[in-house]
Amino acid sequence: DLSVQTAQGGMTTLLGYAFVILLMMVDVSTWMGQNTGTKEHVMVHTRLEKQLHTSLNITFPAVACDDLVIESIDIGGDSNIIKSLAKIRLNADGERMGVREKKVADRTYEEEKRKYEQGAVMKSVRVEVAGYCGSCYGAHSVEGQCCNTCDELIKAYSKKRWSKKELTQTAEQCKEEFEAEKAAAETTGEKKEEKPKPKPKLLRKGEGCNVYGDLDVNRVGGIFHFHVDTGSEINWMEHKSQIELSEDATKFNPSHIVHELSFGPTYQGMEFRGMDNLNRTVENAGENTGLFMYYCQLVPTTYKGADMVQDLGRPTGRRRAKKWTTEIPTVDTVQYFYTEKFEPFSIEGISQDGDEDKDAKTKTQGSFDFIQQIMLPGVFFQYELYPFSVEITKNSAPLRHLLIKLMATAGGVITIVGWVQALFSTKGRRSTSSLFPK
Repeated sequence: DLSVQTAQGGMTTLLGYAFVILLMMVDVSTWMGQNTGTKEHVMVHTRLEKQLHTSLNITFPAVACDDLVIESIDIGGDSNIIKSLAKIRLNADGERMGVREKKVADRTYEEEKRKYEQGAVMKSVRVEVAGYCGSCYGAHSVEGQCCNTCDELIKAYSKKRWSKKELTQTAEQCKEEFEAEKAAAETTGEKKEEKPKPKPKLLRKGEGCNVYGDLDVNRVGGIFHFHVDTGSEINWMEHKSQIELSEDATKFNPSHIVHELSFGPTYQGMEFRGMDNLNRTVENAGENTGLFMYYCQLVPTTYKGADMVQDLGRPTGRRRAKKWTTEIPTVDTVQYFYTEKFEPFSIEGISQDGDEDKDAKTKTQGSFDFIQQIMLPGVFFQYELYPFSVEITKNSAPLRHLLIKLMATAGGVITIVGWVQALFSTKGRRSTSSLFPK
């Protein structure tokens, strides 16, 4: 009874209702977007894990499997014997040759022991005592391994890639053999002949190699690398090398394709793919070779919450992910970013006796300077763990927040429409009174 219906008022009301519906749709869309988004929180990584699981799948189109060496070492000097990787031979067209896979592993102690039992002659002059087991001085591959001779001890150190420089003066087995040989030489007046140096290994042509599998490394900075088998010893820890490269080895083609490289478990829903399907080739491979170096910075990452774990889906790796032990479902993995560079190979930096040339310049500073000093052609992956971790959770806006916002939007728009309508009504009455004065 107190309102007067007009065409102008009805039009204003309809426009107000349309505006309310539009704003409500925007609020609902914003609320739904908040629930699908994620938020990241950076914190100091305080948890201690013993090992870091790494999965890789790399193809070398121009390197035969027998000529490819794979090694891993961390900044603490621990050298990992990689037994969970496999090699597949490829022909020149990249197709698989045969069905057999070659495991990447050094000869085990049991194989060496079996060869010895089958007739290998022991070079020790030690009088064997029943039950005697010589110490390997920490270089044993399995518990209970014995190093009864100097040769066995040297082989054990070679497998670990440890220095053997001081063994002849400090190890019990080597000192006794050296003294016995020296005494025998003095008695007979014969001079001890030096062992001939191994001849440089020639590379096999027309084959490629695919390396895939898993390896567990210590959860500290380190490096794993693929290089040509020189047939000589390389002492990575002392930053020295006894490298004697053949002419073929200087033309080693390090072109490669990284099909997969991941640290920690991977899942179907993860958008991060690192350097997967990375293809790097060397131009004029018959004339040039060099060193590919990848610097990977690892960031521990935790996906937290039931919704996040469900969105990740199933694991894609060859190993099953560990189940969470907390009330809130969590998934721990590692993301990384990387930089890369290619250094052309130069044999001028290495002298014939294996020592670095004094004029050779070291271009990189840090824990792995020896890579630049040696310049052995190959592919190197250096990784370093960040002391920080990223926790990723899903945004969750409660439904009550949406309802409160919708009611506030509707009430606010209707109130403003009423003010506008009242303003126009007041102006209309004033104009009518001026036309028809009393």
